[in-house]
Amino acid sequence: MTARILSVLLLAGSLSAPCAGTFDDLAATVGTAFDQESATFAEGAYDILLGVHGAIVEAMAADPAPEPCELSRFAALDVMVSYNLGCLEALAGRTEEAFTWLTLAVESGYADPEWMAQDPDLSSLAGDERFQSLVDAAGRNGLETTPVDCGGSCGEDGGCCGGNSCE
Repeated sequence: MTARILSVLLLAGSLSAPCAGTFDDLAATVGTAFDQESATFAEGAYDILLGVHGAIVEAMAADPAPEPCELSRFAALDVMVSYNLGCLEALAGRTEEAFTWLTLAVESGYADPEWMAQDPDLSSLAGDERFQSLVDAAGRNGLETTPVDCGGSCGEDGGCCGGNSCE
């Protein structure tokens, strides 16, 4: 679990330079929700992630609106935060709350059905028909990717906003 989450943070953190500041602070805060040695959630992870989710929602609704690249980074981080809040709810036996967070994650673009289907944090949900529906929807998300126009120049690798086309 933790290695997958950290790779998402590293990818999001490697997006173009104009997208720094608040995002970087929030991404660093998310990192504190995971115990690197045991590859599990750290103590207080739920409160940490819930706070980050609230801060992301607030940042995305700011006036003036963040740049498209910044919005893209916040959205990607919030997908991961929502997914992990769902994991924490499932681990705590709060099935309905878990489905609320996982639904938000999938509706916001979560697109890793293979991991979701075998994530040990979600094993308590596997027998519920809603779980398979979410796994299927996550699979469709992976098929429906669209380039994001970040409004900036392409990076050295030709990518923009995490590898999306700058065209």
